[in-house]
Amino acid sequence: MPTNAQLRAFFALASEGSFQAAADKLRLTQPAVSIQIRNLEQESARVLFRRKGQTLALTPDGEALLLKVQELQTIEADIARFLAPTNEHPERIILAADGPHVVLDLIAACKVLAPQVQIDIQLGNAQTTWDALMALNADAVVMANPVEDPHVAAHDLSCQNLQAWVPNHHILSHHTQLTVQQISEHPVVFREIGSNTQRIVDTAFEKQNLTPQLALRIGSREGVREAVTRGLGIGFGFDRETGSETEFRAIPVTGQSQTNTDKLLYLHQMKDSPAVRLLTKAAAELTR
Repeated sequence: MPTNAQLRAFFALASEGSFQAAADKLRLTQPAVSIQIRNLEQESARVLFRRKGQTLALTPDGEALLLKVQELQTIEADIARFLAPTNEHPERIILAADGPHVVLDLIAACKVLAPQVQIDIQLGNAQTTWDALMALNADAVVMANPVEDPHVAAHDLSCQNLQAWVPNHHILSHHTQLTVQQISEHPVVFREIGSNTQRIVDTAFEKQNLTPQLALRIGSREGVREAVTRGLGIGFGFDRETGSETEFRAIPVTGQSQTNTDKLLYLHQMKDSPAVRLLTKAAAELTR
């Protein structure tokens, strides 16, 4: 297997046409270059140069090797450019999120800074979003109330309060705020196990030593919304998830301290990547 030193000596000699000129280019002595070329020819059992007057010329094997060395140099230059730190925006970002609302705000901020960037979103619950972060299946993730981890950097994006989603004709729909006690007296629609929203709702009931009247458990925010619209029970969401609903009323839940703090998360090892630099800049703009 040729060494890098042998290939550098070969390329310099092929380019300059003499041992002295090659040595000057490499800042080596002429004997050092001669030794590298001799070892390369002996180990490969090929003659790479022939004398032509006062200079050297490549043999057919030498010409073939020169093409391969040039290809190798092109690949090495491409690798160096790829790995070199850059301030340019990435072409594509992959984000995972446990809900669409805050991550879409972040994407809008990214698009202001870099209109051409392509951004793909993987939506899931809290557990699948965290798994995507840990497995490096996404450049970064947006999720609420993550656990602290020494390998993960976090930037706050928003803070939201819990709301009860009450069907329009429900007996509680005229209230301007509700307690967990009041809600516990009526059927409720819960999210799937692993949902951050559901974890907060469960904690609110447990702190009050209350047992909810579970009418239905459904595996998505949109499913809860549809179930509430059909009068199947009271659901739960957060401020920015509600929108301008007409099919149900979003009423603040009081008497409990749990809120939804959405964060941009990425692994510390990714902090210098173009994707993370753009996302953190957009996050700063979003929370300014």
